[in-house]
Amino acid sequence: MISLDSLYQPSQLQSRSVSFENPTGATGSGGQAASPLGPGRKGDPARVIEPGATIELARLAGPGTIRHVWMTTLANPRILRGVMLRAFWEGSDFPSLEVPLGEFFGFAHGSTGPFQSALHSVGPRYGMNNYLPMPFARSARLTLSNDTPRPITLFYQIDYTINDPHAENVGKLHGWFTR
Repeated sequence: MISLDSLYQPSQLQSRSVSFENPTGATGSGGQAASPLGPGRKGDPARVIEPGATIELARLAGPGTIRHVWMTTLANPRILRGVMLRAFWEGSDFPSLEVPLGEFFGFAHGSTGPFQSALHSVGPRYGMNNYLPMPFARSARLTLSNDTPRPITLFYQIDYTINDPHAENVGKLHGWFTR
């Protein structure tokens, strides 16, 4: 049984977040870009990803755990099926996870209505959330490839913790999508 006192003990974990505005996850480095909406507003939250381009979303040093991934783009089935997300654990050159964006966020065929579950949610305007814990011992790298014939606009944020006390044989998220 867990006592209430144990829930409020200090943790050695440190939370971080990466996005286009803070690609390294450095503490206090997000939201620094100037915005026409005023100080403290996101001034550079999105990028246009050209057809055929692959970008690096995150390069993380461990031990750590990716705790939350949020993304949004145009709610078009061809985009949500044609943009590929890849995750590379522990310095591997081969992805352990290679899935279309829609499938990563818990729906198939590039289309869904709003929903919420314990591990995924999609809002009415396609704000997509994934809460699958993705532990890594030494490193994690996430990339995104636009395999569609048109440019896409992408917003994203990846929340993670560092200094996680993982067992040597901690399981990693693996997934592969083939057409």
